[in-house]
Parts: sequence; structure tokens; C-alpha cells
Amino acid sequence: MKQDSFTYDITVRCEAQKAVRLLSEFNQHSDLHPLIVHVEQVAAPQGVLRRYFITDQLKWGPFAFKICYQADILRVSENEILTEAFQSPNTTVTNHTSLTQKEGDLHIHVKITLQAPDLLFGYAFNQARIAHLAMAKRIKTALEA
Repeated sequence: MKQDSFTYDITVRCEAQKAVRLLSEFNQHSDLHPLIVHVEQVAAPQGVLRRYFITDQLKWGPFAFKICYQADILRVSENEILTEAFQSPNTTVTNHTSLTQKEGDLHIHVKITLQAPDLLFGYAFNQARIAHLAMAKRIKTALEA
């Protein structure tokens, strides 16, 4: 197993509540995340605020394929969102987002940590980084609209 993290930052002119709603409701993420093609909210077990099954469309060389994974919203407050996604085989993506409001500007700091089997790690990490950096631009546009 390998694990690594990457971060990104977004500064927007909006209230934290608007960003928290957008970032913590995955039903809205098919417009934000470039790989997502379907989001289905399902009943969440105790200790999980919301649970989703998400389908992504991926490419590997000439091959296009879909993967389905479970994504859980674990913690949401006005200054923090914690989510965790699980996909077979043994792949976990944790998203820890912190929000800081200062004089009308909202600073969003995102840390993505991915853990995956050695053979999958490079591909999965690269796809996650590309998708989340593209998503950051879409989040900024959506929050400023």
C-alpha cells in the first residue's frame, strides 16, 4: 500500500455557508467534478452524515471504463468538511477541507489523501490530482456566480 497527499487553495468572495452547502452535498458534484457521471444518495449508517454511491468515467490509454465507489460525509461545520471515499480494491480518498472567512473573502484549503495498492497508486493519485485541480476552478466559478 502507498499513501500520499496533495493540497489546493481557493479564495472566493462569498459567505462560508454557501461554500459549505456546495462542498458537502455530493448531489451537486456531477457539475463540478470532471470524472463524475452519476451520484446516488443512499441511507447513511450511524456516525455518517450522508452517504453516496458515485460513478466516475475514467480513461486508461485507449480504454474507457466506469468505477463506482462509496463516498461518506463525516463532518460538516461552518469551517470544516471531512469526507472519505472507498473503492475496491482497497482504495481510500480522504478530503479534509477547511474554510476561513476574512473581510468578505473566503479561503478554502483542501487536503486530499489517497491510499491505494502499489500497482494502482500512481494512476489513482494522478487521476485524483487532475480531477480535483479542475474541480477547484469549477468550485470558484460556481461560488462566484
